[in-house]
Amino acid sequence: MGRIVSQVAILARVTVKKGKTGQYLAALAPLLEQARAEPGTLLYAVHRSADDPDVFWTTEIYADDDAFAAHRATEVHAAAEPVFTELIAAADVTIGETVMATGLDRLSGHGAEDADKRTSPTVTADQPLTSYTHSRTPI
Repeated sequence: MGRIVSQVAILARVTVKKGKTGQYLAALAPLLEQARAEPGTLLYAVHRSADDPDVFWTTEIYADDDAFAAHRATEVHAAAEPVFTELIAAADVTIGETVMATGLDRLSGHGAEDADKRTSPTVTADQPLTSYTHSRTPI
């Protein structure tokens, strides 16, 4: 049986160095603009903790491995990595796959006609979950 293409999901939690949150948000802005232009980027959202103003997390969903690779290969992404290294005190990034979701069609601004293929990927029981966690720089 051939491998079924599934979405790539990223959850990156970062703690920004004290006094650097404005710079961190400014550094994220070009990544969000780039993500808006990428047809394979289905969701790129930045969230801030209500308990700690220095803690952020991003939720990213890509159509497939190729879309994720295309995002990482951009000049904008390459330029952001060294900036984040200077601004982030700690990071934890988990890469996996979307198993169930709803609302991606509303968030991404795409039409309902292709919502099913974006929000309900096919996953088989024998398909391994390809995820890992590391503690270096965010995606």
